[in-house]
Amino acid sequence: MPFFQRKPENSHTVSCNIPRTEHCAMALSLDMAYQTERIIIGEMKEIARYFEGCVNPEPVILVDEVRPMGTMISELFETRPLDSIDAATGFRPDTVHHRPDLLEKAMRVTAELYASSNLVWRFVALRLWQEYQAVKDLPETSEINDRLDQIICPVRISHEQQIKSWHMVYTYSDLYRFLGGEYFDFPAWVMYQAGRPMTVYHVTDFSILPLYVHYLNTVYTKQAFFQYCKRCGRLYVAQTAKVKGFCSEGCRKAQQRDNRKRYDDSVKGDAAESNYRAAYMYWYNRMKKLRRDSDVDAGRMAELETAFKAFRDEATERKRDVQRKKADVGAFMAWLDEQRGRFDELAEGLPL
Repeated sequence: MPFFQRKPENSHTVSCNIPRTEHCAMALSLDMAYQTERIIIGEMKEIARYFEGCVNPEPVILVDEVRPMGTMISELFETRPLDSIDAATGFRPDTVHHRPDLLEKAMRVTAELYASSNLVWRFVALRLWQEYQAVKDLPETSEINDRLDQIICPVRISHEQQIKSWHMVYTYSDLYRFLGGEYFDFPAWVMYQAGRPMTVYHVTDFSILPLYVHYLNTVYTKQAFFQYCKRCGRLYVAQTAKVKGFCSEGCRKAQQRDNRKRYDDSVKGDAAESNYRAAYMYWYNRMKKLRRDSDVDAGRMAELETAFKAFRDEATERKRDVQRKKADVGAFMAWLDEQRGRFDELAEGLPL
């Protein structure tokens, strides 16, 4: 069912199927240990009941999601500047009564924001809709217009460049001076969810900005930074601001597999490389088996380790000479065969 519906042609009113709230709030909890964020959206009183563990009746919660850390920050990078301005303009009291076309556009934009997967946008849509219901019958004032403009700030302005700039100056600037006073104009509350241990949430009922400041302060206090994953491009919390890494072990292993495949493809048809790798793995696999056997004499094992290192170093140098056209590939392959026999002699009598 669409969130936006147009009334019949002979009517200048429109409807918007967004939940109507009286005191909508958004709660944020950050878990640096597990690198997750949890966001809960709903009526303030329902969130409070939810945190208390009330079940009769069941609290009405509009959103409750646990996501990888950095997701909310990446949502603040997404913007719809013109649409957000249309929404704020269309919900002004004078516009509501005299410009139904702008009101219709505001409702359409708000419905689209609420229907998105971006939780920041969804909260902004709920707050816009709540604000519209509260002021539509009042005379227009600058205070009302300012509140509407403040609500849409996260949708109008991207914070991506701001975070990138902070990474350049964090060593000699503090977050308060860097962000500026307007980011601290709105309050946030601390609420606790029952449990052992209790979970701490920061809660806002108006602007996203206090949660944004709390998020940045939490990450930077832990000497961490926001980075883009080299593999999937997702924003994640890293330990460095300058060296790109991976957001998860899965991405790191997937990149390793790709690198290995690219390397295999690049050396395909290279006789020196393929014979070197075959000889190396002949030594490596047998050495690996002997290292796991506690019954192997330590003296013989040390002798084999020394021989393995000497083989690896010399084989690498000989392979490089062949690839640089300084040595004959046939002679190199013959030498590799001799080294297999040498290992067999050194490991004679051992459990292979």
